[in-house]
Amino acid sequence: MSKLIKKRCIRCGTVFNPHGGQLYCKKRCRDLDYKETREATQKIYKVSRGHYVYTDPWIKIVRLGYHHPDKNVIWEATDAHGVCVAHGFTKKEIIMRIDKLKEEDKLYS
Repeated sequence: MSKLIKKRCIRCGTVFNPHGGQLYCKKRCRDLDYKETREATQKIYKVSRGHYVYTDPWIKIVRLGYHHPDKNVIWEATDAHGVCVAHGFTKKEIIMRIDKLKEEDKLYS
């Protein structure tokens, strides 16, 4: 007898039956997350392959390469002086870290 698995939506907290790796209960919750992600990524401009510029504080995001043990691509963010600000496995993760540092006033300009 199969057991029904119920999950809570990470956006609104309602309980739902997930299909696959679903994290949200309704299409509205997924669309809200997409909209927020889209607003964050509109501050990024592509310079060349693997090189991006984040314009809110001027920060360069560079693809360092593939890390085989983790099977992920590693990204690094450096400020205008060449000081490393953040490392991460996705550009979205780096942007979230930069925004967090900016809110805490730990980001040098």
